[in-house]
Amino acid sequence: IAVTGGAAETLAFSGGITLNGTSVLRFTNDSGSVTGTVTAGANGVTIDAQGTGTVATLTPSNNINLNIAAGKTLTITNAVTVPAGKIVTMTGTSDASAETLVLSGNLTLNGAAAELNITGDNTTTMVVTGTVTAGVDAAVLDVDASASITAVNMTATVGDLTLEVASGKTLTTTVDVNDNTLTLSQTGTVSTVQLDTANGTIQANANATITTLTHTAAGLVNLGNGVNLTVTNAFNLGANKLTLTGSSGVAQDTFTATVQLNNALSELEINGADLDNITGTTVTVSANGATLDANINAAPAAVNMTAASGNLTLEVAAGKTLTTTVDVNNNTLTLSETGTVSTVQLDTALATVQANANGTITTLTHTAAGLVNLGNG
Repeated sequence: IAVTGGAAETLAFSGGITLNGTSVLRFTNDSGSVTGTVTAGANGVTIDAQGTGTVATLTPSNNINLNIAAGKTLTITNAVTVPAGKIVTMTGTSDASAETLVLSGNLTLNGAAAELNITGDNTTTMVVTGTVTAGVDAAVLDVDASASITAVNMTATVGDLTLEVASGKTLTTTVDVNDNTLTLSQTGTVSTVQLDTANGTIQANANATITTLTHTAAGLVNLGNGVNLTVTNAFNLGANKLTLTGSSGVAQDTFTATVQLNNALSELEINGADLDNITGTTVTVSANGATLDANINAAPAAVNMTAASGNLTLEVAAGKTLTTTVDVNNNTLTLSETGTVSTVQLDTALATVQANANGTITTLTHTAAGLVNLGNG
């Protein structure tokens, strides 16, 4: 079926229309529109926007391909709900002009394995205007071409989402995790992830990159075996706790990030059952009273205590080793558990080590007037 007329042609289906077999609904000129409901009655049907067009209502009861030509826009006026196991695919072609899908009523992935797939353009970022919501656990957002989406929301308590951004591709959006689990399963980049609700979790199963991580509530980052998760921009914990856990496999887990403990209640806890160290993290302390708690062997790239405002409590569990250099500056480093820290650096006058437990420092570098204070017993 083709909408082929001139500007503002409308094809009205008062009872709706169902696309079956290999049916194609095609817009060949700009400004065409279809009123009524378009239903995907069989897998493999297509809405082909060779010209800019509008569909009032889309019901993807089966897999459907939204093929959009370079520089063209397909608008769906009403809310789109993708049921369990069904896939809506936005397909473009490599060209200097972007393809645009306008979801005026937004799109909800409303069942396990309900999926939005964005693919086809290896030249220009594809554009989705509207909010994509994970309405139930186990929804999938599969990004095979660089794309921008206005927002990605994960519904409270029931909105676990698997995000698949292909290698070398970038999804530009803000993913609001809520109190769900966001699983990163491929090695591409997502621009912003927001942990703003207690128990929000990032499960990294591939060497993915997050450009900006916004952390305003107690959250969890879990690293799969051998995974290196990179956060490009430094991020603050505020008055919150971030728990970093590794897998139980033998390969090295890495969290390449700069974590800033910028509040007296900031805490980074390194936990899990990893047989090797978790490495790669730079910890910056910029508020007196913050805590670094290592319950497994770990090897942060560095621990820096900011001059005059970086007192830190370091809790290394018995039998565990924190392999790093802690630069105390002119602050107080409090050792409160019996594990080992590899190197402590006293290189500024008034630097203090306060030992409140039978801990071990492998190497103490002392190049300025410092103090070691021993707790009772």
